[in-house]
Amino acid sequence: MEKESNEPENNKNSEVNVGKIVTGALALVSCAIVFFFNVDVFNDIGYWGQHSFASLIISIITVLIIIATLIVAVSNIVSLIKKGAGRTVSLATVIFEAVASIFLFLYSLIYEIVLTLSNRYYFFHFPILQFVVVVLCVGLMIGCLICNKKFPAAKSKAESTLSGNIQAGQNQADGYNSLTTHVLLMIFLGWIWQLIWAHRITKYLNSRTDFNRNPTTTVLLCLFVPFYSIYWTYKAAQAIDNLGTTYSVDPIATICLICEFFLAIASPIIMQKKINDIIDKENGNTDSSLNKTISSQSNANVADELKKYKQLLDEGAITQEEYDAVKSEYLKEFVNK
Repeated sequence: MEKESNEPENNKNSEVNVGKIVTGALALVSCAIVFFFNVDVFNDIGYWGQHSFASLIISIITVLIIIATLIVAVSNIVSLIKKGAGRTVSLATVIFEAVASIFLFLYSLIYEIVLTLSNRYYFFHFPILQFVVVVLCVGLMIGCLICNKKFPAAKSKAESTLSGNIQAGQNQADGYNSLTTHVLLMIFLGWIWQLIWAHRITKYLNSRTDFNRNPTTTVLLCLFVPFYSIYWTYKAAQAIDNLGTTYSVDPIATICLICEFFLAIASPIIMQKKINDIIDKENGNTDSSLNKTISSQSNANVADELKKYKQLLDEGAITQEEYDAVKSEYLKEFVNK
């Protein structure tokens, strides 16, 4: 019996490990693609003095991207080796490599167009190599996001055992982020962290409101559809405003929309602060209701247990004295509560 009860948990842990390994492997492959397809830039270092200013700039940026790729690859390997580590590093890695490859492709495309229009080239040279890198990196990013959705990270023991209002209360914390950490990540990781954050906040709003947007689709639309991030920010801020009406929190949708045009980094910070305030107020107001829920669940558990023992008594598996002793113990606990 004990072995059978452990099988679902073992299968779940196995799926979690598979998801972690696959996302980590896809992230490492994306790093390898960006590195090996752009490593030739080091051969041009000795000839930088002969290059144009535009070529020099793209070479420097490519070198910086290669260095960053090596750093995130090492971080990803450490995350894979470290027991119990999450998959945030892998997701950040594939998104970074996809964004970097898109940037290099667009820069190369514009550079080739300018050279052709200035009559330095007789015909247009399409940057096919950079385009292949984009296709591969974006494909790996989509595969990583699909894998993360198919094999979600394991929930804690407390999350898996509680249900009803308790589980709903725990799911609220998915939207909580330390504001200091959030600001630092916005400054140093920029768009990469903003995409990860948008994925998490979309999931949070889906669970709490009628936002109903696919987090993975949201990330892809923000990546490839111009100005979609502005639209998403406004709609998400409206959903946050609706969530905060109970606590009379000031609306932020209009402010976030304006910030998207003039100071884009400010809107995610404002939105996260309001989410944190809502969660803090909810946690402060739900302590008593949580205790009532636990108490009512405990009462139901006592009744269920007594029914089981009564059935054992009727079947002759235990004696009347044993049943009375168990009953008195349960009733004593019930009175003390």
